[in-house]
Amino acid sequence: MIEYTKHARQRMKERHVSEDQVEATILDPESWQYGEDGEIIATRKVGKRRVEVAHLSLPEKIKVITVMVD
Repeated sequence: MIEYTKHARQRMKERHVSEDQVEATILDPESWQYGEDGEIIATRKVGKRRVEVAHLSLPEKIKVITVMVD
């Protein structure tokens, strides 16, 4: 199960990133790294943009914290 914070939903809307794109980035990233607070930052190219998804992988769910594009 993937849960989105209010902040993540706002950023997805502002940056025109769909749930499908977020899910693909989390489940099949081109690269990933740990953030400063222990979150996972998954990266995947979607079209001409690079999508980054900061999330926590918890036993019962994946919690999306924010979504960035480059």
